Amino acid sequence: MIHRDRVYFESIINIGREQKKPRKDYEKFSDILDVISFMYDDYYNQLKENLPFNERFSSSLIREILEDYIRDTGLDLDQNEWFEKLKNKAVQRGFAPRPKDYKHNPNAYIGHVGDYAEIIRIASCGKVNTPNFYDVLKILGEARVIKRIKLVLQSL
Repeated sequence: MIHRDRVYFESIINIGREQKKPRKDYEKFSDILDVISFMYDDYYNQLKENLPFNERFSSSLIREILEDYIRDTGLDLDQNEWFEKLKNKAVQRGFAPRPKDYKHNPNAYIGHVGDYAEIIRIASCGKVNTPNFYDVLKILGEARVIKRIKLVLQSL
């Protein structure tokens, strides 16, 4: 995979590494594949067969969120603007803007903005946990993200 597209691999491996507290989810070469395999379509296609969506959310809600997201991913924005847009979409759907708002009053909301983002993360990455989600989406590219989400929509 490294040799297939070295620049792509280097951009993946560099997520979160050039900051004050660099990520430490892999320390040796053998740790890397488990963390980044979803970035490669061969591995993603295996993951998408059993996506770990939160059981609290109906298939129809997941479908609506994903259809809305692919109409406007916001990936042309910087990370802060992208997250604000995502947060606004979540709030419009009845999600709390912050996890603590949901925690203090769970009956008033469907979930929180993190739950909303998780639905998109699972559809586009096949996993609940990834390195910085915005960076992952930018590296995957809008076309690949949309293609992956459309594949998920076909199976809902």
